[in-house]
Amino acid sequence: MRNPILLVCCTSIIAMTSCIQTQTFDNINGMELTYKYENWNSYHVKFLEEGMYYQFLSGSKPDKWWGPFPYKMYVTDHGEYLISWYEEGYGDYITLLVNLEKKKLFGTGVVYAKDGVMTTFKEAKISQIVLPE
Repeated sequence: MRNPILLVCCTSIIAMTSCIQTQTFDNINGMELTYKYENWNSYHVKFLEEGMYYQFLSGSKPDKWWGPFPYKMYVTDHGEYLISWYEEGYGDYITLLVNLEKKKLFGTGVVYAKDGVMTTFKEAKISQIVLPE
C-alpha cells in the first residue's frame, strides 16, 4: 500500500512542477511563516541555508524545532513559492504552495504516523510572515 500512495504524490508533484519555472532561487533563506490549516494543525516554519525547520504548534511538543531538512523551492509565474522537503528518518514528504500576497498556502504531504500512512491536501491561512533581510 505504501508504493501507490507515494506514486500518486510524486506524480502530483511532477505535474505541478511542469507548470512552473525551472530556475531555483535562494531568496527565502531567512523567511519564517506561521500558519494554521482550517480545522486542523498549526505550524511555524523557517527557511535557512542549512535547511528548513518547523515547530508543530498544535502538537504535543510545540516548542521543539524539527529539522534541518533540505528543501527545494521554485517561484511560479504568479509569484507564489512552491517548496518541498523530505524528512529523512521519518519518511514524511511535504509540499507547500505559498501565496504571501493573499496570506494563504496549500499543503500536501505523505506523513507516516503511529496509525499508519496519512495523505493530506489542505488550505491554510498564514498569520505571520517574516521576510528575509
